[in-house]
Amino acid sequence: GAEARNILGNIRTQAAAYYLETGALNAPAPGFTTAVAGIGAGMIPGPAAANCAASHYFWYNVAVSANTLTATATRCLANGKIPQGATASTAILTSNFATGVDTWTGTGGY
Repeated sequence: GAEARNILGNIRTQAAAYYLETGALNAPAPGFTTAVAGIGAGMIPGPAAANCAASHYFWYNVAVSANTLTATATRCLANGKIPQGATASTAILTSNFATGVDTWTGTGGY
């Protein structure tokens, strides 16, 4: 769970900077995306389970509205760092930049 919380926290920091610069996460187009967060080929794994990397325990994805970031880490079941998870548990960080409220949810005790 430490990897997930660390990376989700870093994604939140990037999103906060984007929000402060532009005034919204999804405008101007294309907005704060998975690629902007550094998720994808050659970066942290995501946004699908098939992209699990031997250097990570989780794969990652982001979703945004104008003011809210939802960043999700999902435990790798295969092709990820050993030991791999028995279930695709999640850690989810939801940050509302308009209210300044961060909420952690998820499954599997993360």
